[in-house]
Amino acid sequence: GFAIGSAVIAAVALFASFVETVGAEDDGLAALIEQGKEAGKTVFDFVKINVADPKVFIGLLIGGAVPFLFSALAIRAVGRTAGVVVQEVRSQFADGKIMKGEKEPDYGPVIDICTAASLRELATPALLAVLTPVVLGFGIGWEALGAFLASVIVVGQLMANYLSNAGGAWDNAKKYIEDGKHGGKGSEAHKAAVI
Repeated sequence: GFAIGSAVIAAVALFASFVETVGAEDDGLAALIEQGKEAGKTVFDFVKINVADPKVFIGLLIGGAVPFLFSALAIRAVGRTAGVVVQEVRSQFADGKIMKGEKEPDYGPVIDICTAASLRELATPALLAVLTPVVLGFGIGWEALGAFLASVIVVGQLMANYLSNAGGAWDNAKKYIEDGKHGGKGSEAHKAAVI
């Protein structure tokens, strides 16, 4: 919860910085902002994003979709990596000496698998996070980029809270069953609750 809140506050502050940069870089807006300062107005009185503009709407739609795509790519990467780790563990369990405690398991390959996978599997989500704003900003314009950033902040925050609460609920359901409810440990309910 605290990490999500901190991230949202930082993102909103960066969005304000984006708006100020747009006001400073756009010559027409910069002149208006200078005139408006005498009347007590700020950059936020001049930099407006109209949701009815098709470019802005495209930015909103893409911004709303990116958190879901990013999460899907990250979850799929974790699943693939876990599958490779399970194969390595099973191959080591095939050695009877390890199962009897006569030989220590080799942790090195599992660490290597996780390290390589973390670098390889997260390249696509990282590129998505870095390139999407650049393509939108240069391809469609600052209005679309502003809408994209606002949409990513809102949808990302909602999704983060949802996933955090869902994970907590799953974990507490497992603990509840382990305390003896619904058959306790080893029951079908316990098997279903363990993720």
